[in-house]
Amino acid sequence: MEPINIAIIGAKGVGKSTFIQQLRRTPRPSASNISTLRHELDGAQYLVTLVELDLEGIELDPNQPVQWPKQIGGHMMPRMDGALIMYDAVNEETTREVPPIMGESPSRTSASASGPDTC
Repeated sequence: MEPINIAIIGAKGVGKSTFIQQLRRTPRPSASNISTLRHELDGAQYLVTLVELDLEGIELDPNQPVQWPKQIGGHMMPRMDGALIMYDAVNEETTREVPPIMGESPSRTSASASGPDTC
């Protein structure tokens, strides 16, 4: 089974937990910032790990690769295969850190940034 690790990144209150809760099809958010689920795509099974991160937990330097936290919730941080950046389009506070993240070149980061999404 192919493992895929995706960072769900955004400011507090933009809906990261709700997004993950909907993907997991559960009535309550997970007690952890790391959720794993199985997903089938084109007949192949994948083990998808979603890691919820606040923008404050990521160090951004335009001249360096993204500095992911070493640990999250007492667990070692897995390597990231991709990232989904979330913000609330009607709350300017949640978009303040998005432009620096979106400006990161995939060649300088260990994750690729996705377009704007809101929940």
